[in-house]
Amino acid sequence: MEDGDYDRIAIAVREACDDTPPSGLLLHVAGPVEGGYRYLDLWESEDAWRRFHDDMLHPALERIGVLPLAASRIAVHQEALDDVRDVWGSLPLSA
Repeated sequence: MEDGDYDRIAIAVREACDDTPPSGLLLHVAGPVEGGYRYLDLWESEDAWRRFHDDMLHPALERIGVLPLAASRIAVHQEALDDVRDVWGSLPLSA
């Protein structure tokens, strides 16, 4: 991912969501790592993730012309937590 790609993606996704976290998103953390960005999302269910992906993320990436790049470079590791006991967080570091 090129410098600035993540920022472009984040802006497009926030616009698609009317700058409100999508329904079902419990936590999103992202930051630069060598060779790109790493992010961690915690969703209340796989259905919530799929709705966000299909209805907001995918169209936002298409709109800004990043989808082919993103589709070829984003590695997704998905693991279900069937019995979430606790979610604790605070406000984002920056708005």
